[in-house]
Amino acid sequence: MTLWAASKPENYAYMAEMALAMCAEYTRRYGKVMKPETNLRYLQRLGFPPAKEETLRGGKRTREAEAETAPARVSKAATQKAKTQLFATHQVPEGCSPVPLCFDAAFVVFDDNDGEPLLVESYRKYYRSKPHTMRVAAKWGTDRCPVSAPAWLFTPQQQQEE
Repeated sequence: MTLWAASKPENYAYMAEMALAMCAEYTRRYGKVMKPETNLRYLQRLGFPPAKEETLRGGKRTREAEAETAPARVSKAATQKAKTQLFATHQVPEGCSPVPLCFDAAFVVFDDNDGEPLLVESYRKYYRSKPHTMRVAAKWGTDRCPVSAPAWLFTPQQQQEE
């Protein structure tokens, strides 16, 4: 996801927007500000970082520049995972590139018409599978979880069933 966010200004802006939405949800649920929110707001204000110019000293590359451009060592497992990474091509915000689906393929929801992965529906399915971390198992609107379920977690039909 980090590589995706850093690949394009639109991706960066969308990632910042989503991170701040998570902070807002935390505040809504628990009535307090999430610790990284200040830093996230600062990064959003800074915007997409400009391209780095090569660091030169006396016409020669410095060790710092060398380290930054050196190929990263990647494990065989990471290489295999990268080869099977799925990207959502539907429900992607305008201007963004296809979004990586950072979970097991069992949670991917495909479009009925063309078989392409759906971003929102896939993440909904993934988060609904995490009852303890997402508090889906809690009865929304009770003493255990006094707020209503986040609107994005369920489709309108599923919200009526709740």
